[in-house]
Amino acid sequence: IFLGIIVFTSNLQKEQIENVKRENELYLQENIQNINSYIDSFAQLESAANANDDFMLFLINRNSELSLEEIDTLKKETKVLSRLLLVIPDIYALRLFIDNDYIPESWPVCLTKPFAYKGNKIGNIQISMKMEDFFSFAYEKESPNINNYIFKVENQELIPITNDKINAINTPLTESEIDLLSLFYNDNKSNSSSFKIHTSKGQTIFSYEYIPRMGIAIFTGFNLTTLNHSFLWSKC
Repeated sequence: IFLGIIVFTSNLQKEQIENVKRENELYLQENIQNINSYIDSFAQLESAANANDDFMLFLINRNSELSLEEIDTLKKETKVLSRLLLVIPDIYALRLFIDNDYIPESWPVCLTKPFAYKGNKIGNIQISMKMEDFFSFAYEKESPNINNYIFKVENQELIPITNDKINAINTPLTESEIDLLSLFYNDNKSNSSSFKIHTSKGQTIFSYEYIPRMGIAIFTGFNLTTLNHSFLWSKC
């Protein structure tokens, strides 16, 4: 009977872990989908800013004086971009930094990338959102067991993107824990995966996904301590 109880308990623990891993991955996917939708909005705004040839010619104009036609083009394009920003309320700023002495450095119309006209770079475009909006999941506690982490990926190294608010809601990781995450991240050689490690708070299942368009990785950790206190450190 005792052996039967041990086998039953072991199977139950494995089932619980698999359920947690599935739920963790689903939760992560929802957050990744939101991020990708924001990136798509950025791309749409960039396309809108780049769509009007008259406006682009105005930006590369090297004359110190503007014609009435150019002024009219500027006003119309400003209205178009302003309306687009109203349609996408989460984006609160669109700035153009143009390599032209006659154009103000920050044109009032932040993902920063080269801004080009017919293949030639004429400056940079910067589209910005508040951290609380873009990474809203890191500013709210879905469950006492869940913690969210954002990393910039550079040369196979995970560099935390965080602040006091995020740290107050999500248990901060130690340097050794970040090194351990990096080890598993680089070992998996995949844009998404799940694994289990031991942290200062106990056994934790981590699910992550890399977002190539931003060069960042999102990690969601679920602490297993409340499920069982005796799980061994292992990879799922």
